[in-house]
Amino acid sequence: MRLVLVLMIMLTGMLAAASQADESASPDSTQTTTQLQFTLPNGMRAVVQSVPWQRLVGVEVFYSAGAATEPDSLAGLAHLSEHLLTESGHHHPEGELYRLQNLYSTYTNAYTSTSSMCFLSQCLPEFLENIMDLEVDRMHGAITDSASFHREKSVVLEELAYRSRVSATQNFQQSIIHSAFPGHPYGRDVAGSFESVRRIKAQDFMDFQAQRISPEKAVLVITGPVDCDTTMEMVRDKFDFGPSSKPHLPSLQQYPPIKAGQIIVDASDHSGYLVGMACRIPLDNELDSALAYALPEMMDASWVGLGLFSVPDEVVVLTLLRGTYFHPPTDPEQHYGMDYPPFDPEQDAQRALGAMWQELYETLDDLQSAEAFEEGISRVLNNLGGRAEASETGSGTGKVLINGNNYLDSQTMENLLQEATPADLQNFVGRFLNPDRAVIGVSHGSDSQRPAAIDMASRVARDQAMKATDSLEHLGKDLIEPVLEVYRQADLFQFEHTTLSNGTPLHCLVIPDDERWFFGGYRAFEELKETRGNKIPGLDLLYNAVVNYDDTQRQDRFDPKPFKELPYNLSLSLRPWRLIYTADGPADRSPKIAQTMGQRFKSRELNNGRWGAVLRGAERSLTRCRNQQNNAASTWRLSQILGDKHPYLSPWNPNPQTGTSVKYKDLKKLHSKVTGKVGNATLVSAGKPDCQAVENAIKETFGRFGERKKRFGFSKSEEDLEGVHGKVFHAPEKGDVLLSLTFAPHPVKKPDESLGTTVYLLREALAMSLQSRLREKEGLTYGVSCHASAMGTVILWEVEVTCQPGQAPLVLASLKDEIAHCIQNGFTEDEWALARLKLLGRYIAAFSEASSGRSMLINLASFGEIPPDPMAMVFAIEAEQVNAMAKDVLDAENFVFTATGPMFEEDIDQF
Repeated sequence: MRLVLVLMIMLTGMLAAASQADESASPDSTQTTTQLQFTLPNGMRAVVQSVPWQRLVGVEVFYSAGAATEPDSLAGLAHLSEHLLTESGHHHPEGELYRLQNLYSTYTNAYTSTSSMCFLSQCLPEFLENIMDLEVDRMHGAITDSASFHREKSVVLEELAYRSRVSATQNFQQSIIHSAFPGHPYGRDVAGSFESVRRIKAQDFMDFQAQRISPEKAVLVITGPVDCDTTMEMVRDKFDFGPSSKPHLPSLQQYPPIKAGQIIVDASDHSGYLVGMACRIPLDNELDSALAYALPEMMDASWVGLGLFSVPDEVVVLTLLRGTYFHPPTDPEQHYGMDYPPFDPEQDAQRALGAMWQELYETLDDLQSAEAFEEGISRVLNNLGGRAEASETGSGTGKVLINGNNYLDSQTMENLLQEATPADLQNFVGRFLNPDRAVIGVSHGSDSQRPAAIDMASRVARDQAMKATDSLEHLGKDLIEPVLEVYRQADLFQFEHTTLSNGTPLHCLVIPDDERWFFGGYRAFEELKETRGNKIPGLDLLYNAVVNYDDTQRQDRFDPKPFKELPYNLSLSLRPWRLIYTADGPADRSPKIAQTMGQRFKSRELNNGRWGAVLRGAERSLTRCRNQQNNAASTWRLSQILGDKHPYLSPWNPNPQTGTSVKYKDLKKLHSKVTGKVGNATLVSAGKPDCQAVENAIKETFGRFGERKKRFGFSKSEEDLEGVHGKVFHAPEKGDVLLSLTFAPHPVKKPDESLGTTVYLLREALAMSLQSRLREKEGLTYGVSCHASAMGTVILWEVEVTCQPGQAPLVLASLKDEIAHCIQNGFTEDEWALARLKLLGRYIAAFSEASSGRSMLINLASFGEIPPDPMAMVFAIEAEQVNAMAKDVLDAENFVFTATGPMFEEDIDQF
C-alpha cells in the first residue's frame, strides 16, 4: 500500500489502546463490548474484543516490518515479503496458506505501510481456530522456492507498472510526502522502485523475515462474537512458542527537523494544476493528540481534501485543493463543443494556493464561535462512539500498538475533547497549521500521449519472470465441501417476506443492530414507447437528472427559497426497461421515508426550476457522456449486436440535442407512465425494521398502486452473430487495455426465483476458471470479470479482461480457447464447489450491511423473483443448471470485442 493510507482506516487507530479490559454500550442495551489486552511470554501482544452482535470474526496480525525497516538500497523488500508471506507459511508452501485462508474466510487482505505489515481475515466463528493455525504457520516464516520467489517478484513489478500509470494525483501526494520527510524511508513509496525491486534476491527475503517476522514484533487482534476468556486461552495455547522476550517497540532513525519547503511537480500526462500541503504535527501531549484526531472531522470542509495519517509520535495532515486538472482529449473535437477559458498554470496555481490558505483559516475562524465549536466537538464525539462499536476497532488498536504511538483510549479522548475550548484549537492551529511548518506542493500539467508509460508497460511485459505459473490453483472439492456444510447449517441472516394487498412482494433483510433503514424496489416493464427505435437517446438521463430533485432537499442557485436538508435520501434511476428506486434514513423515520417516496411516485409534477437548470447543462453533459471512450466502446459493441437504433444504447450514446428537443410535458408524461402502475414491481427492505413494520409503513403508498402484473416472459428470439470482429478505441490516458467481449443476447423463457442465483454462480465459475487458466498460460492479467445484465426480454453477457497493451491479442486468442473449453467440458467439481464458496462469500459481505444488502436484493430482482433465502438457493442449484446456461449464453466463435486503452486502430490487425 502507498504511504498515504485511507483516512478512515488510520483514524480508527486512535480509539482504544487501553491496557485493561474496556466496556462500552452496544446497539442492544443488553449486550456490551468487552476487550482484553495481554502479552505472551514470547513478547507477542494480543487484543481480544467481544462484540456479540456481529456475525463474523475479524483476525488481524500486525508486524513491525514496514517499509521503514528495510535497507534503502532494497526499497520494496517489505512489500515483496508481504506478497511471499501471503502465499505461503512454514508448513503450507507453494500458495497453500493463501488457498486455505480463502477457504475458511469470507474476506482476506494484506498490506504493507511504512511502519507495519498486516494480514487480515474475516470468518465465521466456527473457523476462527483454522485461521489462527494459519497465522501461527505464517509467523514461523515462509519457505519458498526459486520459482515462487520470482513469480511474486514479477507480480510486484507488475503492480509498480500499474501504479506508475493510474493516478498523477497520487504521485503528486507522494512528492509532497517525500519533501516532508527528506532523506527518510517515510518519504519514499512503500513499494520501492523498479530498480530497487529488481535488485532484491531470495536471500534478502529470508534475512528480512528472520529479523522481522517473529512473536515479539507482532500484535494479534481478534474482534467479533467471541468469548474473551476462551479466545485468550486459545491464543496462549497456539501462539506462545519460542524464547521469552519483551515486546518490540519501533526504533527508527531521528527525523530531520520540521521546516517549511516547496516543491514544483510537472505532471506530463495531465493539463491544469494541483496545489496541496503537508504539515507534520508532533504528538507531544495528550491534548494535541486529541485535537489532531478531531481536526478533520471538525472542519467538515468539502472544498479541500483534508486527510490525516500517523507515524510513530507524529501525525501528518494533508490538504489537496484541486484546480483545473484533467486528462486532455486526444481529439480537439472532443472538447464537448466548448472552448476552455485562457489557462496559465503558474498564475492560476498561485491564486489557488492563496485561496487555499485563506479558506483554511476562514474555516478555522468559524470554529472560534462557541456554537460552531461545540457542534464540531459533538460530531467528533458521536463518530468516536460509533467507531468504538465498529468492527474496525481492532484494526485501530493493532496500529496503535505496532506503531508505538501514544494515542489515547476513547474514554480519555472523549474527556479531553469535552474540556477543550476554542482557544485550545486556535493555539493548536497557530503552532502547526502555518506556512512556516508546511511543505507546499504545486503541480503544473501539460498535454502528453504517455509514451513513457506505454514503454514501461512493454518492458515489464517482456520480463521473463512474468511467464511463471501462478500459484493460485483451485481448491479441491474434498476441502471445500466440509466448509460449505458449515455455511449450509449457519443461520447468519434473517430474511422475511410478505405480500402487499395489491400483490406486490416485499422482501426484508432484518439487521437488528443497524440504526438506518434502506428501502428500494425494482420495477420492470415492456419497452417504453419513447425509446423504441432509440427514438430519444438520452431521455432516461435527462429524466433522472430532473426527477432526483426536490426543492425541500436541494438548493438551486436560481431558486430564492431557503435550503432545507432532509434527514434521508431518495433516488430514482430509469433505463428503457426498468426503474430502480431507493431511499434510506434513520430507522425510526421509516414511515416518513416511505410516505415521501410514495409521494414522489404519486406526484404528476416535476420541479420546473430544476428542468431549466438541466436544460442549461444538458448538451455539455450528454456530449461528455457520449465522448467517453468506455461508453463509445460499449456503444459500438452493442450496435453490432442489437442494431444502431436499439434503446439499450441510450445510456452510452445519448444525443446531445435531446436536451432541446424534449419538452417539460414529455418528462411529466414519462414520469406518469413509469410510476403510475405497479407493473411487476418488487420491494426490498434492509435494516432494523422487521417486515411487519415495513409493511405498515408502506401499505398506504405502494400498497395502493393497483394490482401487480406477472413478470412478462423472456420470449424475444436470440440474435445471430457471425464470427469474431472487434475495434480498437485509442485511450492513451489509460495505462492498461480493457478487453471487452459481448455475446449475443440470451433469451430466458421462464424467469423464476432461481434465475438470479444461477446467473451469479455462472459469473463466479466463469471468471474464476478464465482467470486461473489465463494466468497459467500467459502469466500476466490484472483481472477477469464477467457481467450479466437483464435487458428487457433478454440477458446480455459480457467478459472483460484488463491486461498490458502488448498482451491484448494473445489474451483474446487464449480467451477463445478457454471459453470453448468451458462450453465443451463444463466446470469441474472443484471449480463448481469453489464457485459456490465464492458466491456465499459475496452474499455474506453484501447481507452484512444494509445498503449493500438492499443493492444485492434489487440485483436479484432484476432477473426474476427474489428467493425466500438467497443463501439456501446457492445450495439448491445443481452444477448441471450452470453448465447448461454456459452452453446457452457463450459462443467462442461468435462475439464482438473492443480493446480500449493505449493502442491504435492499426493494432486491430494483431488480433
